[in-house]
Amino acid sequence: MAWQSLAGCPFDDATATVGVMAEGSEWRVSVRCLRCRRDADLGGAIALKRWRGGMKWGWSGMTNCSWPLATLTVFPTGVELGPSVGALLLLVPVWRARLGELSAVEVVETRVYKNKGVRFTTIDASSVAFGAPRFPLGEVLSLLEGMGVQVDRSPQRLHLFGPP
Repeated sequence: MAWQSLAGCPFDDATATVGVMAEGSEWRVSVRCLRCRRDADLGGAIALKRWRGGMKWGWSGMTNCSWPLATLTVFPTGVELGPSVGALLLLVPVWRARLGELSAVEVVETRVYKNKGVRFTTIDASSVAFGAPRFPLGEVLSLLEGMGVQVDRSPQRLHLFGPP
């Protein structure tokens, strides 16, 4: 299933449709959202790994959802962050980027709780942060490095206000 941008959507260039299709013994889930923050064609690839957690997005930094309302999904062609359940499609945006579009992948930590997560930034300066309690950060970073993505493992401060 190829992603298509549909003109005329009042929120962004996305529509709200959820489709599940079977291909042999593998399942693919395709989710489109009324609030697509950033879209990229990931080529309909099968997900390599998926984690549940929390997500922070937007220029103000005050737009976020806590664990377990978001998912980070790594595909062979890119990454996708979005809602963990369909009921959240109107509240939690979808953010997709191909591996070649990622300009920075950094480890981030919060000041108060010292929780660690990962921040993705693209060449067009769009960024989003993802983390969770007991988040397997090393596994995520190793998977991305194995796919040729450069990762900065030195923790950067994730501020309460401001972009992720």
